[in-house]
Amino acid sequence: MSLDAPPGAHLHGELTVNKSLFCFPPNNSAATSSGVFAGDDPLKFYFPLLLYHVCTVFALSRAIHAMLRRANVPLVISQILAGALLGPSFLGKVLPHAGELFATPEGWVQINTVGGYAFMLQIFVVGFKTDLGMIVKSGKKAVAIAFFGTAAPHLTMFAAGAALKARVPAAWKATFMLTNLNSW
Repeated sequence: MSLDAPPGAHLHGELTVNKSLFCFPPNNSAATSSGVFAGDDPLKFYFPLLLYHVCTVFALSRAIHAMLRRANVPLVISQILAGALLGPSFLGKVLPHAGELFATPEGWVQINTVGGYAFMLQIFVVGFKTDLGMIVKSGKKAVAIAFFGTAAPHLTMFAAGAALKARVPAAWKATFMLTNLNSW
């Protein structure tokens, strides 16, 4: 294995930054299996695995919400608890073999992709349902609190990034967070 910069690598001073692509080869077939009766394991294929994950997450979050509904716990808290139960910190330790279905790299990539899409859709729906007339009615105090409540943390991080820019080791300058901080 050579330590030289591969073709297409970007040089930043003495530091070489390689951009990697994380891919999964298909299981020598399409995204769906022929089925259990044909001798295939459906959870070795992408689409059945995604359906399994979505159904499990949905069923567990609804079961937790059914138990906690009388305590007036919101659905989002039940969904967070379901995620914590299905994660590696609980399911991976209590039932390691059951946790293996969620711990596959393919499964994490799928869940993260669907979760990112669902988050964007949720933010769109919230923005779509926002009544701009309520912002005007809320008054200058509420608008000022909202503005400074979001602007102050951003400005603080920008100032910290600018002040610490010279002290950051060269190896850290290529990381995502510091690159974004310094790009302002």
